[in-house]
Amino acid sequence: MKTQLLKKMIMVVAFFAMTSASAQLFDFESSKGGWDKEFQMASADLVIEGGRGTLACVRTTNNSTIALAPATATINAKTMNFLKLVIKNTSKSNSIRVKAQTSAATDNTANFNISAEDTEFQTYYFDLRTTTAWTAAQTANSTTEEVKLLFRGNFPTAPAVEGIIYVDSIEFLAAIPATQYSEFIQNPNFEDPTGITQYSGNGATRSISSVGAQAGLQSMKVTFTAAQTSNFWNFSNYKKTYAPGFLTGKTAIVKVWVKTNRTTAAQINVKLKTVDASDAVTANQPQVTQLTTNFTGGWEELTFSLPLLDANVEGITFFLGVNWNDPAAIPDNSAYNAVAGNNFYFDTMSATFSTTLGTAKNTLEGVSVYPNPADDVVNVNSVNGGDITVYSTVGTKVLTAKATASNYQLNVSGLSSGVYLLELVSVGKTSVTKLVIK
Repeated sequence: MKTQLLKKMIMVVAFFAMTSASAQLFDFESSKGGWDKEFQMASADLVIEGGRGTLACVRTTNNSTIALAPATATINAKTMNFLKLVIKNTSKSNSIRVKAQTSAATDNTANFNISAEDTEFQTYYFDLRTTTAWTAAQTANSTTEEVKLLFRGNFPTAPAVEGIIYVDSIEFLAAIPATQYSEFIQNPNFEDPTGITQYSGNGATRSISSVGAQAGLQSMKVTFTAAQTSNFWNFSNYKKTYAPGFLTGKTAIVKVWVKTNRTTAAQINVKLKTVDASDAVTANQPQVTQLTTNFTGGWEELTFSLPLLDANVEGITFFLGVNWNDPAAIPDNSAYNAVAGNNFYFDTMSATFSTTLGTAKNTLEGVSVYPNPADDVVNVNSVNGGDITVYSTVGTKVLTAKATASNYQLNVSGLSSGVYLLELVSVGKTSVTKLVIK
């Protein structure tokens, strides 16, 4: 119902925003809008699939075609430069040919790749200016006289059968939507044409999901087909650059909505790759891990606070992942690791900045931690004592204690050599100290 309402809203906006609106958007909610089966397409019928009105197309060969009736094919090639196609392609077809003809050019085509044997709807944006017919029509300021879509490739040899191509909508656009950003996070809602192309990383598969998004129509889905053996990262290739000094004393606050089919907790990582003006990685790379707590398949929002400890940070790149704990090194945490069949969905991400715990309002003053570096015991001096938590550099909680005196001796003999963050919370204020264990 939400998808249908959104489509109707789009139609209303399109009607008032451009001429010949009915020739620009075809949503198959109540009619074919002039589209029908043509060459080697067995059928093209209106059906409901996944709650959406679609044109269900059944191929009989590699070039099975649906065509827009000539009387309707009046797409203004001068202004409509892009084709937006929303389909659930359960067939084996792996490419689509857009065939166009205008009074300014003879029949011409362009080929685009699509995914095959989908289980969910996918959204594609195709640049029609790659076709000679379209560019010729632009020059002549003419309209198209024929538009056809050929679903091509991998048609099975008899007697094998393949699935149906469900066409949810066909829309001709003057421009593709602009990419959205939330500070250093590109496409935070997974609704833009860029999709997840900015992410890379091994260990699981990632895709755009059109089922049950937290908001909007899409989310990012991460699927594990085998037990996790290392950290799974969604490495971003987008870096946000900031003016010198802007990030000094700041804490990045990242919020991510997460959903999983696990019935036990998992650990979600957020890491920031921080660089200086020369693009060299700075000394401290903020990273925090949070536990999932919803075990019924629902969405939950996780918040990550990442202090920027280096004064020379001028660039940030966002990484999002599923944490892995080495069973040999941290056996108690290995139950958090993903296993085959685990799915994680991410949506509605945001990034903001706050002043790092350095203001009188939030910072616990008068705290000292020594010796630092330490071996077995560190002294935590404060006015009133408080709750102590020690975190690893990946944000994992490794030690907790209650400082019952203003001069408290904390036993750290069980910690491996390395760098940690010691947090002391008292009377609603917090102190964070970098702690080095020899």
